Amino acid sequence: MEVGGPIAVARRGGQTSTIQELLMFYLINEMIVPGSTYWNMVFGREKGEAVNDEEGMRTIIKFGENVAKLIEKIS
Repeated sequence: MEVGGPIAVARRGGQTSTIQELLMFYLINEMIVPGSTYWNMVFGREKGEAVNDEEGMRTIIKFGENVAKLIEKIS
């Protein structure tokens, strides 16, 4: 009953199938996965470039906030 969830980073595509596969890992291990405002993915090709994906980073930040809130609520 731990809290967690997948985040995927890629150059162009393939993140949704990666998230699906990772999500199955979290669920089969009885983990609680909070949501966000969109799929937990960012785009970037070179090292450090993903932080420039503003929409993706907003989604990841919101996901992190939701993870923290859920941990507080179940603790």
